[in-house]
Amino acid sequence: MSESGQFKLPEYIQLDREVLQIDYTDAINEGRARVLVRNPSTFIWADHVIVTPSLGVLKATHDLLFMPPLPRKKQLTIQNLGFGTATKYYLEFNEPWWPADFDGVSPLWDDIEYDYSDPRWMYWRSNITVEELQADLGGFPLWVRAIGQIFTIDSRSHPNMLRAWISGPASRYMDTWDPAYVRTHVMAVVRRFLGSVAAAAGKQITEPTDAHQSKWRSNLFTRGVYSFRSVDSDRNDVWARDLAEPILVESAGNKPIVCFAGEATHSIFYSTVHGAYETGLREAKRISDWHSSRSSATRNLVTDRFGGFL
Repeated sequence: MSESGQFKLPEYIQLDREVLQIDYTDAINEGRARVLVRNPSTFIWADHVIVTPSLGVLKATHDLLFMPPLPRKKQLTIQNLGFGTATKYYLEFNEPWWPADFDGVSPLWDDIEYDYSDPRWMYWRSNITVEELQADLGGFPLWVRAIGQIFTIDSRSHPNMLRAWISGPASRYMDTWDPAYVRTHVMAVVRRFLGSVAAAAGKQITEPTDAHQSKWRSNLFTRGVYSFRSVDSDRNDVWARDLAEPILVESAGNKPIVCFAGEATHSIFYSTVHGAYETGLREAKRISDWHSSRSSATRNLVTDRFGGFL
């Protein structure tokens, strides 16, 4: 803590230092990896590197990020594990117009007159276009069917906010759409499904004072959210455990020179924060255990050579 009571990061934690390359070419000889960072551009030598970017970042950059290239199995894992996209859309109001005990809804559309076996209306289709998503269907653009939830957040910390959850192809494109367009149509859905909720509280739905949108898909340091096990990963027999395998330096006693953590490396709790946390502990323990085994081996060597006297 600083003198003013503010939390202060230790000097060894460096922010805004983008990693451009992890070079473990000389690890066999040097026993260390060389990490190229920017702001400012410089090299950092490391005895161990724990790599924790999202699977989306690895998919986009692994061929340039690592030198030499990752083992073929690791590359196949990165390429074939699934990685999704989702958007959290927040609406802020002057005051809540919903009852205090209201938690939220999951919209269920009564579009029975439309044939959803028609590819035009399959808003979840992976190859759907922006034009198709924005096509009118019953007075609403098709993409709003991807709003899976409209929930309150917390009555104490954010009592005036609602959160909409959008997933699938619509989320993939939303980052580039006009904010006013998105806000207009999200509010149209709110009015359609929450009009009775407001009426139960004796109020009317008001216009939001502000809107906030996550942009994980277009963020270069996330490029999406949530890993998943895909048909391709099953077909190629590649799994989270393969992504978690470290790169070892055999000549240095199988030293784990490059380790991998993050939710996508957890075989059970992938797509979760606690899964990501556990993988960080796992890799820290891997490195600690390696050093402990080396210390034990050294002690045993001294005992063997000098009869325990040193």
